[in-house]
Amino acid sequence: MVPSSRLIDPQKRGRQYLASQLQRLAGTRMASFVLLRQAPAGKWGKATYALKKTTEDGDHRGHRGYGGESQPFDQSDAARADYGTDEHGVEGV
Repeated sequence: MVPSSRLIDPQKRGRQYLASQLQRLAGTRMASFVLLRQAPAGKWGKATYALKKTTEDGDHRGHRGYGGESQPFDQSDAARADYGTDEHGVEGV
């Protein structure tokens, strides 16, 4: 079994690299899990991390209203683009 630190830091760069990568990944969701970060207590404390299983119902936000409201794929924005002209008569400004 491979230690989890080797998965994040395969080149063995050290604890500071490992800490920065974990902090960067905090809040990441994948395969019904989310990586949580508990901030350190005090100046010299250690942050702790946990994987929490998420629920599929209620927690999922869906497509945020994008379904069915977009333009058809066979239409282009360019045909409807009305850019007008500037004061010198140059189009597309």
